[in-house]
Amino acid sequence: MSTNNLLPFGKHYLIVESVFTNGMKITIRLRPLAKGYAVLAHFQFNTGTRVGEACALDWQDIDLNAGLVRISKSVQWARGKNRTTVISELTKTGKTRVIPLLDMVKDILVKWQTYSRRATGLVFSQNGFKLLEYRSVQYRYDKSFKAVGLNASASHILRHSFSTDFQLKTQDQFALSKILGHKNLKQTEHYAKITNETMQIGLRSYNEALQEKE
Repeated sequence: MSTNNLLPFGKHYLIVESVFTNGMKITIRLRPLAKGYAVLAHFQFNTGTRVGEACALDWQDIDLNAGLVRISKSVQWARGKNRTTVISELTKTGKTRVIPLLDMVKDILVKWQTYSRRATGLVFSQNGFKLLEYRSVQYRYDKSFKAVGLNASASHILRHSFSTDFQLKTQDQFALSKILGHKNLKQTEHYAKITNETMQIGLRSYNEALQEKE
């Protein structure tokens, strides 16, 4: 996984490369994204958090000095009339987890604090208080993916991409399970299977290339 030309503020927006889907490695560029949505996409892409967990984050949940984020809540978006979007004090699995932040994620969050001129309230919000609407997040994500011909649900593909790339690079299924907040290792086995298939495809291609040279 890599990020290039990461300029989520001003006229230029997030560009992300090397997303994994269905066991295959592809390269995409996510733009244009509105400022807050670009930072949200970057955060999800490099932490593997669920979109509801990320959108529920308050600045108090993030320790930039220690490089840690506490995942303990999730947004429950209203579905249907006469319903209200709320922040649940529980994650999908009902458990709180603390995960380390990559250096580049810390850098972007520091820049986002400066740009948004706030260090309190909701992290991913236009004003620090109003929750992002799921339809707005999905619309901006889907628009960016559609522009490169990728037919996928963006809020899922970002978490999926992080997970697959982490497993491929580290082969540490236990650590990945803890980062993702899975209840057990069985839930994480999916990514191990994908990375094994990816490696097999790569090795077959490499073997064929070697045979062509003989």
